[in-house]
Amino acid sequence: MEVIIAHPRLQGFRRWVLSTKDAHSLYQRFGFIELHRPERWMERPDPNMQESPDYWRPLQNPER
Repeated sequence: MEVIIAHPRLQGFRRWVLSTKDAHSLYQRFGFIELHRPERWMERPDPNMQESPDYWRPLQNPER
């Protein structure tokens, strides 16, 4: 993450966004926080992409 965040061609972004299943604490060390307004975000997945089935399962505890 240090190399990516410091890369000269990646400077000046207003916002960085990433997705993680279980590494929240790792990314928090690099300044990432939970989405400020998650209700404003949507995604359009590629129907041909093979993803882990648990990605689409409803959250058991959405309050994290």
